Amino acid sequence: MTSKKENYRHCIIVLAGMYIVKKSLALMTS
Repeated sequence: MTSKKENYRHCIIVLAGMYIVKKSLALMTS
């Protein structure tokens, strides 16, 4: 029954990763 919680955590980790990647890419290009 913890699959929902795990999916939630995984989603947040993925979103955070994408945000960090976007930030670093923006810093690199500017």
